[in-house]
Amino acid sequence: MSGEQVAELVHALEQAGLGERVQRESEAAAVRLVGWYDRSAGWIDNIQGSRTFPADASTTADDITINNVLFADRSVHGVMAGDIFSELAASTPALPKSLDKVQEVSIDKFLTDILPGAASLEIMVENRHTSNLVSLVAPVDPTAAQLFKWGNNFSWSYNGDAADSIKERVKAAGGSIVGDLCCRLAWDCKDDLDFHMYEPDGGHIYFSVRRQLSRNGGMLDVDANGIDGLRDDPVENIFYADRTRMKPGTYVLKVHQYNHRQHSEGFDVEIECDGNVHRLHHKGILRTGQEVRVASIKFDGKQFDVIPDLPASVGGTIGRPVWGLTTQTFRPVSMVMLSPNHWDGQGVGNKHYFFMLRGCVNEGTARGFYNEFLKRIELKSTIFF
Repeated sequence: MSGEQVAELVHALEQAGLGERVQRESEAAAVRLVGWYDRSAGWIDNIQGSRTFPADASTTADDITINNVLFADRSVHGVMAGDIFSELAASTPALPKSLDKVQEVSIDKFLTDILPGAASLEIMVENRHTSNLVSLVAPVDPTAAQLFKWGNNFSWSYNGDAADSIKERVKAAGGSIVGDLCCRLAWDCKDDLDFHMYEPDGGHIYFSVRRQLSRNGGMLDVDANGIDGLRDDPVENIFYADRTRMKPGTYVLKVHQYNHRQHSEGFDVEIECDGNVHRLHHKGILRTGQEVRVASIKFDGKQFDVIPDLPASVGGTIGRPVWGLTTQTFRPVSMVMLSPNHWDGQGVGNKHYFFMLRGCVNEGTARGFYNEFLKRIELKSTIFF
């Protein structure tokens, strides 16, 4: 699977318990590793094409069909009613496997030729995949009015509450989401935050040189709430299309508050390079003139090394606990399905492949939805004199 939208997929599907590695293929798809959150977000029994909600096995609906399930492990086939969470949360030891003799196949071949004949499926969860963890969210009331752009009320919430819609917002704002090094800034108010990149040869990328290539081939192509005007979904974007133009050394990424206009909850930054997406978050209000150092990006002429100055969700090769799993191990997959925005033949937005991991449970609170998921509603009013 290839393209800027799914760099994470290459390693997320390695081996998959079948001795295969999926090749990057599509620019509109991504893999998400799904954990259950059954305290408020609901859950799904997809095996018989029904939907069941917390503590009520009799509440079903036919809005989810078996056609939306790409794979179901044999151990789940017998789950007809009751608490499916007990089945999915059962811990299964992760056995070490060799990554030798890895064969690459396209995602289409994996889904059409390999997955249908698989009796079981396992996936390697690396430390850098923790930002790919999502909770599948369903409404407690199955008769609730439709909220989303697609034809059902199911959504998903990201680990750390960071949506991949940052990339979508950059694209919608006219920015490039393709490059050897892509840095994206997103926030949710009218403040004028500015992205700055300080290059090793003294170059400085910021709003004054917007849409101009630096000596190293870098460019800021989106300046929201500034030169490009106010936006409801502000983003800024600095990217380097070709690393061969980049001088080796340290690139320093910062965020500057140019104009504080509203109370904000902070900002999010994505740094994408070498097939990894580093998601960083700064919490709290920035006063006018305040500058925050985000990360140092060391480039040796071939590869990038991201050293974050803000909390990061990636890194390391030693396994660590997250959502009931231990990273750097293979985990059994209970089900595979498309994201709700592509159920029943819909194609609204980016396509995600959801791998339901056995024993994977959201340890926090799942967010019900993101603003980008909501459909537009036109309101009309009548004024009486």
